Amino acid sequence: IQVGKVESIEYAGSGAKLTLAINRSDMRYIPADAPVRIGGTTSFGAKGVEFLAPESWDGRSLSAGDEVKAEDVQLEVNTLFQTLT
Repeated sequence: IQVGKVESIEYAGSGAKLTLAINRSDMRYIPADAPVRIGGTTSFGAKGVEFLAPESWDGRSLSAGDEVKAEDVQLEVNTLFQTLT
């Protein structure tokens, strides 16, 4: 289910900071401590930000200005090959 979009990407070293524009009406459904995954349905397709279900939910929802960290980032195949060579 799409609940927003990536508004901007800032690159810093080997990492990146994404600013997300999430529909306010949908934020209440996203747990504040939800694990985040960045990836796509294929290795070559567009990537998306996916909020996963946490092991347990304390009832706190994501709020404007919250920061989350993606622990699972899917690599592009061409990036992987560049790294290996």
